[in-house]
Amino acid sequence: KSNVIGRQCDSCTPGTTSLSLDGCSPCSCHLPNTNTNATELCDPTTSQCTCLEGSTGLLCDECEPGFFIQSERCEPCQCNLATSIDNICNATTGTCTCFHAGIGGATCESCATGYFQFPECIECFCDAAGSTNSTCDSATGRCLCKEYVVGDQCDTCLPGYSLLDASDPSGCAATPDEQSPPTLELIDATVVQIKWLPPERPNGLILYYNVLRDGEIIANTTSTVYIDGDLDPHTSYRYSIQAVNRVGSTTSISRLIGTSETPPDKVGTPDLVTINSSAIFANWSIPGEPNGVIIQYELLITGIDGLTEDPPMIVYSGLGSQLSATITGLMPYTSYDILLRACTSGGCNTGMSKRGRTIQAAPQFQPAPNVTTAASTSLLVAWDPPPTPNGIITQYQIHQRGSPFTGNGMLVRPVLANTSLNIRVDNLFPYTEYEFAVQSFTVAGGTSSEWTRGATLEDIPVNVQPPKLEALSSSSILINWTLPLMPNGPIIRYTVYQIYPFTFIVAESPNVGSYVLNNLRPFTNSSFILEVCTSIGCRNSSSSLVTTLEAKPENQGFPNVVSVSHGSVALAWDAPLNPNGVLLDYSVQRQNAALTSNELAYERGVSFAGVTSARLSSEADLNLRSNFYTNITFWFRTYDTEGTIIFGQSTFRTDYFAVELQRGRPVFVFNSGSGEGRAEINSPVSFSDGTWHSVLIRKAGREAEIHVDNIFQGNGTSPESDEVIGELASLYFGGVPMETNLSGIVGSYFAGCIRNVLYQGSAVNFSRMDDDVDTGVSTAGCLVNTSNSIHFLGGGP
Repeated sequence: KSNVIGRQCDSCTPGTTSLSLDGCSPCSCHLPNTNTNATELCDPTTSQCTCLEGSTGLLCDECEPGFFIQSERCEPCQCNLATSIDNICNATTGTCTCFHAGIGGATCESCATGYFQFPECIECFCDAAGSTNSTCDSATGRCLCKEYVVGDQCDTCLPGYSLLDASDPSGCAATPDEQSPPTLELIDATVVQIKWLPPERPNGLILYYNVLRDGEIIANTTSTVYIDGDLDPHTSYRYSIQAVNRVGSTTSISRLIGTSETPPDKVGTPDLVTINSSAIFANWSIPGEPNGVIIQYELLITGIDGLTEDPPMIVYSGLGSQLSATITGLMPYTSYDILLRACTSGGCNTGMSKRGRTIQAAPQFQPAPNVTTAASTSLLVAWDPPPTPNGIITQYQIHQRGSPFTGNGMLVRPVLANTSLNIRVDNLFPYTEYEFAVQSFTVAGGTSSEWTRGATLEDIPVNVQPPKLEALSSSSILINWTLPLMPNGPIIRYTVYQIYPFTFIVAESPNVGSYVLNNLRPFTNSSFILEVCTSIGCRNSSSSLVTTLEAKPENQGFPNVVSVSHGSVALAWDAPLNPNGVLLDYSVQRQNAALTSNELAYERGVSFAGVTSARLSSEADLNLRSNFYTNITFWFRTYDTEGTIIFGQSTFRTDYFAVELQRGRPVFVFNSGSGEGRAEINSPVSFSDGTWHSVLIRKAGREAEIHVDNIFQGNGTSPESDEVIGELASLYFGGVPMETNLSGIVGSYFAGCIRNVLYQGSAVNFSRMDDDVDTGVSTAGCLVNTSNSIHFLGGGP
């Protein structure tokens, strides 16, 4: 193992010790005190090191008495045997033990402090109050005295000095002398720095300095600098310094210095008096503490109507001798926060603000109103308040004028403020331009806006004049029409209707004009109305009547043999069906007769077998649009007592009309959407006699009338308020659609013939039927109803 030797490995190598299971450990000797030349550095068994002289211990790390550690080795003590007790010193420091306290030094080789004359070492006995310390001359024993102290033990004051005191660095003292004056420096407007030097002859310890201002002590300090603040601005001060010791004091001569001007203090609030709507008078007093010469006053506005003005606005600047001013150029009825600023050369300061208000004036500007259309006779006038009201708005006045838009117009109405900013102006003319202006008022007066122009909406024409009629011949008339007195908008259509004896549209035009109506019956009364339309609706005139000129009679019937006798025949006859004027006389002609055979004959018309109906739409050039008026004329012939001849229903199926036979009499049933009305003949007569009969139907709004053969007449009215039958989907002839179920309508098919059908003034063209049932409806004509007999046509035997 490590550091082990011997035949049996039972010995440690030189310089090692303590054999164990781990082997031998190196010796731990303190080498400076160990004999490194010995055979063994330490004992292999006990580990005792071989020590040099003066050292001891297992490791040779301790000194024997009379030795001490020096540079890690035990050295012999060096005690002075004449003044020390023995030669044994402190093992660590080497300090010896001296005979008494007056002997000092590490080896007792000198006197201790406060002793003199070695080796006896006698105590010095210096006076602590007058000596600088406790030592004295090592040979003579004389002490070191303070500045104003004398004597071997420093126990006597110099002549002229007294009061020996240990706390006094000079020992004794006398009244100080020759204190120099201070130097003064203004370090701020009201702050002075004072500096000074100690007296040239302090004659003792200066305990403190008194600082004097204008002969009064203001401070005492041990420093030679003092700051004097919080002085009055623009003021002169004298300063001196007083030095004080235990005996007395001395005072320097004084020096003069003046503080600077500063901003004024206690600046007052101006008094304000309102002069008018744009000026306020202000006056004020000198500040309570001017702090200098006032060189300028300023008036500043710091707030307007409660809003801070940042930065404040200077509205007046004047010399310090001026104590009032008038502020002009202000806004009417406005509050101003006004303060006073006073200035010296040292700066400016302000007082508290005061609020003043100008009086009211008329509004500065009234915006023009906004005019919008409300209806054909109404306009909505709205306006904004004036942006600068210059006071409290009490009312608005609305003025109106029309073409040529000159002058001040007329007052529509006054409107109190805080109630409304718009009005509705009614009772105006439709489709007319108007101008409006707004005038806003305060208690001081009013201001008018510019004019704003607006126009009412279109409306139905008013005061439509009836057409002017002139008979040109027995079959033609001239029809003239003019612009309504109040068109109420651009006229989009003029329509002339004949309303008697038949109803149909005679002429239709977008312009004022005239029309010649031909193919009239001679010596016949005809009534006409003019319908004038804007984009809003139509208005009809009253009717006007004209009579065509006379013509020769037509359709004179055959005479009837009343009686026959030998050689004579009594004849009777009816007047001609168409006299065409006033009959003046009759002439009777006689001729020989001839025979002819009977043949089937047809006449113009559309026949219905009573098993189906015919439908016509707008594609058949029919006017099916919604209308205030409905006009229908036709001729019919039948033996049936029941059946629907004409039927129309609106697209939404709420409005309808029907012309029917009920109990052998024509009936007009109509509904404008708010209830059913009926126009029918009240006489107990039947027209189901196989002969031709004429029918005229007119509906105007809720009123309707029916005429048969220009003899029989009936009237009817629909309930509620609806007056217009809506746009029709189709017209049906001879019956109604299969899905129709209306309580006031018979709805059965018509069996018979019709001809000369006019709807809304236009002839119905049955050749353009949508559904033509060959076995039920025929446009080939109507069979002439003749008896089974022979006719004599007058052509010979």
